[in-house]
Amino acid sequence: MFQNIFYSRYICFYLIALFCSASAQAQTNLVDKVKSKRWIHGQQNCALNKQPAIDVLKLSESTYIFRQNKCTHYEAPFIYLLLGKQKALLFDTGATADTEHFPLSQLVIQTVKQFQAKFQLAPIELIVAHSHSHSDHYAGDGQFRALAKSHVIKPNLQSVVEFFNFKDWPNSNSNFDLGDRMLTVIPIPGHQQESIAIYDSESQFVLSGDTFYPGRLYIRDWNQFSNSIEQLTNLSLSKEIIGFLGAHIEMSEEGSDFPVGATYQPNEVDLLLSTHELMELHSIIKQLGDSPSIMQVGDVILYPVE
Repeated sequence: MFQNIFYSRYICFYLIALFCSASAQAQTNLVDKVKSKRWIHGQQNCALNKQPAIDVLKLSESTYIFRQNKCTHYEAPFIYLLLGKQKALLFDTGATADTEHFPLSQLVIQTVKQFQAKFQLAPIELIVAHSHSHSDHYAGDGQFRALAKSHVIKPNLQSVVEFFNFKDWPNSNSNFDLGDRMLTVIPIPGHQQESIAIYDSESQFVLSGDTFYPGRLYIRDWNQFSNSIEQLTNLSLSKEIIGFLGAHIEMSEEGSDFPVGATYQPNEVDLLLSTHELMELHSIIKQLGDSPSIMQVGDVILYPVE
């Protein structure tokens, strides 16, 4: 009898260890995919550009990263698509409205339909949300407003608070379920008052918009920005996070930022930022206190603006 109990417990522990090992390997694979991706980074003479308008990285069947070609718009924002069994979340819509030059809706619709067909799902509702309300993150909204089974959240504070049902903005988070895929929506004002980040429990990435990415972090409210970085730091202590994915890359491998308006960015650093880099930034911000200044911290640059 005792042998049977011991054997059963051994099997349970073995299966748990096997599951944890497989899960850790899956997360490592996601990190490797992001870090090994060489993004389309524009061209010196965009009149000669033959590259696609949208670069695509498929992390899994349910997680995609899109990047706008710098020759369609110098901002070259990153756009994220997360698919659940009932809803899909498109995080930002890029810097160009014209579907001919920037066919984002066509790509998203095709991707959602393929996902539905593969897993034999009923039609999925598409939710279009925004990291914040700068035009390079919502210019493509018009491509989605007339689509069936879609809802475009207006890029303003009231709409964000109401849709995600925030009870105490910006002091508490909100949960949003895509259907067996729970997201945590985190208020991170400072870059802009309605800025949000998304923690995805499936991939364990945080989508951090213009608040945390490799490049110049434009800060319009220093105190709110400081609090937001602390929010993200606290999140990293309570959640399993494998990295932060922002909305731009503005930093070269040589450690210098590309000039504003550049349509060609060779030798870019990785998109992915780590929790260690966030902790380092948080520590520097704490040291600065109420005296913000322009300062480079690794691959990010604190850039307070009036």
